Amino acid sequence: GAYYVKDYADPLSNFYRCKFYWNRKKFYSLEHGFQYEKAVCHGQYDTARQVLNARHAGIANKIGRSIRLDPQWDQDKGEIMYAMLQAKHQQCHTFRRSLNQTGQTPILNDIPDRYWGTGTDGRGSNKIGTFLVELRQSKTTEGESTDRRRKPIVAIFGSSLIKNMDARRFSRRYNTDIQLSYTIPEAKRNVSEYNRKADVVVYQLLSNDIKEKSTNDCVKEMKELIRHTESIHRQSKIVISLPTNRGDSRELNNKINIVNASAKVEFQNYDNVLISDNSNLSYRGEPNRRMISADDGVHPTEFGEKVLFQNIRKSVDQVLYGCQDN
Repeated sequence: GAYYVKDYADPLSNFYRCKFYWNRKKFYSLEHGFQYEKAVCHGQYDTARQVLNARHAGIANKIGRSIRLDPQWDQDKGEIMYAMLQAKHQQCHTFRRSLNQTGQTPILNDIPDRYWGTGTDGRGSNKIGTFLVELRQSKTTEGESTDRRRKPIVAIFGSSLIKNMDARRFSRRYNTDIQLSYTIPEAKRNVSEYNRKADVVVYQLLSNDIKEKSTNDCVKEMKELIRHTESIHRQSKIVISLPTNRGDSRELNNKINIVNASAKVEFQNYDNVLISDNSNLSYRGEPNRRMISADDGVHPTEFGEKVLFQNIRKSVDQVLYGCQDN
């Protein structure tokens, strides 16, 4: 026989009430998270906030169904759903236990939806049921995935501050691609040509742009780069690693401090953007001599590189695997 996921009381149901973190947001069901992500992917941020505040999963689902979908969503929604199921498996003990208890039996998501469930006639695609079986098979121990095909992809674009970053050693938890991009326009070209589906796009920029542009223009161009990234890598979350303080020019260092403060204000409410603050390489807005090389006053020392790379890695982990502090 098969195992039927029938109602909200079943931990395997997307509507089951459980604390669920996704991209630094806290939800009370996977359905809340999925409908929120759908709204954000379509640029409907007011709808996303309504979903976030919905009292229960049924209301979140109803709000999400009001969104007019574009064709790209049909291509992306399966990967998003599976990634959320993985996150739920990692975070929710009752979900893991219930999934393990199904043994080797087929799982049928007994809901009217013909794509995610079996449909009213039992002939639906049962996509969630299929994902649950695949997820069950991909786990060798609780919370440990052996499905390397679905290892997250992180694309990092940055100036010479990251020239010594080793993609192979950056993290075992995801596949990392690193591409040197010295200015915002160069990063824009490179991210446009990047042909993998990145889960996270990281930018470590502005160290060179700040020399030729005003602080307002730097923030404006970063905002345009974020929007450009959203348009071509719609599923990707974005990490902005702020430029480090510099000792070669007081004027440029003051501009760095202004840009960093402005970026924090400008991007703090972007749902898909996380600011990686590198102030731990500085002291009161000035470069820490232990962190920033005295030779040029710009590039990090070997120890500074370790701190900078760790800052970026922590931010990527936070975006991918959730934050328990929200």
